[in-house]
Amino acid sequence: MPETMDVKTSELRASAHAADHLADDNDSEISGALKKTRTAADALSAWTLGPQLDRTAADWEKGLKDLQSRIRKAATGLRATADSVDRTDAHTARSFHHPQGR
Repeated sequence: MPETMDVKTSELRASAHAADHLADDNDSEISGALKKTRTAADALSAWTLGPQLDRTAADWEKGLKDLQSRIRKAATGLRATADSVDRTDAHTARSFHHPQGR
């Protein structure tokens, strides 16, 4: 076990930023894929494949939106962790400069 522990809050915040971009950058791709799938479903509505494609699009939409939500929550958690570490470090540093009872 290491003698010291060093949490790099800048790396936590950079990871949060990357997660935000990952979730946001996929919006147009997700919308485009869903639109194409629904267009195909409409064109094939008389066939059994049409309703199946429509259900597939609905399932994909739910799954992909859930994934985006989880990625955004992870980004929020990374930022909260970085903020907490910064507060804890500041509190610890102050306690060395102003010990209680003195």
